[in-house]
Amino acid sequence: MAKFAKDVDLKFREFVLFKLVDASAFHVSVYEVNGCKKESYPGPHDRNELGPGNSQLKVKTENEEHYPDQGNGSSAVGSWKFSKKLTESHYKDRLSIPKHFAIGTGIATNRKITLVDGQGREWPVKVTDRNLGMFAMTAGWRNFLIGNQVPVGSTISFEFIPGSDNVIRARILKN
Repeated sequence: MAKFAKDVDLKFREFVLFKLVDASAFHVSVYEVNGCKKESYPGPHDRNELGPGNSQLKVKTENEEHYPDQGNGSSAVGSWKFSKKLTESHYKDRLSIPKHFAIGTGIATNRKITLVDGQGREWPVKVTDRNLGMFAMTAGWRNFLIGNQVPVGSTISFEFIPGSDNVIRARILKN
């Protein structure tokens, strides 16, 4: 275990989440003290070092959505993510949230979220039901954009933090 902790540069009070992928493989995520996922950490990068049969490499595309397997329809605990490339219209007053993301994470009923930026700052944002089950970030959304000086054309990746009080980590990838 000490070698693993060294390989992922694990620091005091950071934690590791192991998600079973199949009978003998895990997806490993390292989280910082503030609950934000570490984006990169040193460790084996050669596919051969990761073990035989590891062919799971994924490239994210803009407006990607990821929903965990929900099995029997109960609320899933897993990795809920989506990303958006920002256009001029996103700067007016709202950003649409994928319906499955809003419902699956529970923000469709709570209607309040907290966006956490890369510096750990928290931005309270209201979620509204626009029409026909369409959800959007409204009040507070523009404050997040201005406070982070996010330019048009940037992509923002949103990741729901399981077990939190509707906290969503927002990672800004400037164009």
